[in-house]
Amino acid sequence: DGNVENTLDFGLSDFEGQEVTIEAEKKKCEETEAAQEYTGIPLSVILNEANPTAESTKLTVTSSDGYEKNFVLEDVMADESLIISEQDGSLQIIAGDTEKYDASYWVSDVVKLTVS
Repeated sequence: DGNVENTLDFGLSDFEGQEVTIEAEKKKCEETEAAQEYTGIPLSVILNEANPTAESTKLTVTSSDGYEKNFVLEDVMADESLIISEQDGSLQIIAGDTEKYDASYWVSDVVKLTVS
């Protein structure tokens, strides 16, 4: 949604064959969860399909409870370890780069991606 050439209503199955598996640990303030393997679609693959306009600089991820997290679009487009994955029946953002993204970027129950 937002500043894109192609608005998408998608499921992960629409990007079959483009999955990647990453190892990621969830870095929280007081602790870091042990690294696990996650398989999903890089956000960059989905955004390339949506084709953001040249002036776009931000990706906002929205969860079902209204929580929103902003990402720098340029960083997202260059990061193959920032994926959207099905976890426990809903879509979740998994951030493999713990130097750049802490646990607050792991958005659960994702319902919308907006480029602005």
